[in-house]
Amino acid sequence: MLFMATQAERNAATREALRQAALSQLVQFGYAGTNASAICHAAGVTRGALNHQYPDGKVGLIADLVETMFCEQVVHYYKDGYCQPLELVKAMLNALYRDPENEMQLVMMDLWLSMRGDTKLEQVVGPVLYQGTDNLWRCFSPLGQSEVDTLAQLVRTFITGLSVNRLNPNMSAAMARQQIKLMLELIELALTPSAKPMDELASIAEY
Repeated sequence: MLFMATQAERNAATREALRQAALSQLVQFGYAGTNASAICHAAGVTRGALNHQYPDGKVGLIADLVETMFCEQVVHYYKDGYCQPLELVKAMLNALYRDPENEMQLVMMDLWLSMRGDTKLEQVVGPVLYQGTDNLWRCFSPLGQSEVDTLAQLVRTFITGLSVNRLNPNMSAAMARQQIKLMLELIELALTPSAKPMDELASIAEY
């Protein structure tokens, strides 16, 4: 007996194909070089199918992609329901060390920068990106309550900077790994009982 996919399953498959095609285009060409026709061609669907799934067209698809990527990250890092700030940033650093050319880093930073000059992108994708960011960093309190919290905030800032450098063609994977390794070493040094004060650690990081 042949299995017949339901309409909901066909829609889900179409959206997934479009998301994967959009991700590939964004990684290769950036937002400025990504267009709906190329996405549809890569996904093997028509423009009508894209517009049917996403009334806002390309930007609606990208909003769905951003939401999906953030949801996957939140599920991964909060799989036990709760995560401490320092645990989160250390896990992120280790993930980035394994894959310093992480696609999500590149895409999110490119979209964030592109929103400054694209009103529709900012209106449709902006809220999704900012909400996803809030969800991912939700274990952070507004103000650090201890030196460990301050350290986690410092590492969070480092990860953000690393994301910006992902757009720099001169930043190689080896260079990123070197910086990540140093940051991981500084974290371990800061957490040892005989750790140096934070201002001394900051001066070490400059070398």
